[in-house]
Amino acid sequence: MELIIALLLILAAAKVFGEIFEKLKQPAIVGELLAGIILGPSLLNFLDPLSLAAGDPMAILLDVLTTLAIFFVVFYAGVELHMKDFYEVMLGKSMYIAVGSFIITYLMGFLVGLYFLGTYLGALFLGLCISITALPVSVKILNDLGRLHTRTGSAIIGTAIVHDVISFSMLGVLIGISAEGGGSDPWHLSMMLLKIALFMSIIFAAERSFHIKDGWLAKKFSGFMSKLKTKEAQFSVALIIALYFAVLAEFLGLSYIIGAFYGGLLISQKIIGTDNFRNLKSGISSISMGFFAPIFIAYLGLMFDLKELGSVMAMFLAVLAVGMLSKFLSGFLASRMAGYSILESKIIGTGINARGMMEMVIAITAFKYGFIDRAFFTILIALALITTVITPGILRHLYRGLPAAHDAPPSDTAAEVGR
Repeated sequence: MELIIALLLILAAAKVFGEIFEKLKQPAIVGELLAGIILGPSLLNFLDPLSLAAGDPMAILLDVLTTLAIFFVVFYAGVELHMKDFYEVMLGKSMYIAVGSFIITYLMGFLVGLYFLGTYLGALFLGLCISITALPVSVKILNDLGRLHTRTGSAIIGTAIVHDVISFSMLGVLIGISAEGGGSDPWHLSMMLLKIALFMSIIFAAERSFHIKDGWLAKKFSGFMSKLKTKEAQFSVALIIALYFAVLAEFLGLSYIIGAFYGGLLISQKIIGTDNFRNLKSGISSISMGFFAPIFIAYLGLMFDLKELGSVMAMFLAVLAVGMLSKFLSGFLASRMAGYSILESKIIGTGINARGMMEMVIAITAFKYGFIDRAFFTILIALALITTVITPGILRHLYRGLPAAHDAPPSDTAAEVGR
């Protein structure tokens, strides 16, 4: 009974605060995270997951829910993306922004992590947390500003797509290296790179197989999905695909996280048909963003401890400064190199700074594998919270100086993606 009451309170608080922040024109995850912080050791101390014994029923429930939440959140993130958008970004001007900003920010994050953490794997995880851009948050912010389908909006979204794909690929490598205990040993590193290359080859071969012979296989699969009598059956097929690649990733020594992401990435309108995809996406969104995501974000808030943040304020300010400045400057400079104006480059550099839920997935993964402690985990959650909160206001201010007529949609960047 206590477990159900705790689950009810966490979910209800997360949804209430999420709705409040949506009305304030802020992403819902900000409110959901604050709900967890209020219920956690920072304020009310209703529940502290780290104080629970290993065999405690509440600890088991939270662990299971967290694993499922990460699976569904990452699965939905994959469904939000389209492989064709990734190809288009890599062939267009946004490639310079996406790759350049990621590399520069990642290297800065790695150096900061190496200084404060003293371990290569911990520093590599920090680099990922700092360099990723949260696609769902970026889409939400730009949509609220009415700039989603514009020149700068497409550059921001294209950059977020590439950052997500690179980050989850690297996440699989890091988890695999840590699981084998090889650290930075050249042999283990080489083997993990080969495994990720094999996995990625399987993914891209599967995706390309639906396009040969004028999409013959895609038409067959779309017809099969249309013949299924219930929406639940279509959801089950999509879930089986994601679970298959999650199992394959685990078999290769990577992680179910990367398998769930790329399993979702394979599911597209081209493969299953427009109507089927719309219905399927709605179902996945309901369970992922309506149930698992709020619980997951609130759970992270429960693990957040303001007292820990106060004890490492110098480290926090350093990570915050490096994270925000390196992302902005790298995005700004790459945008200038790609031919964008100074104001457009400022907008793009600001827009790719929102990290949101994707950083939180990587942060909790690093924490669970023991590469960062609770204090550093708290720093990363605070970084995600701050960048997600301040980005909309700064973008709104910058966009006032760029008339919509001067920000017309481009022809060589990604089209509409996700929510």
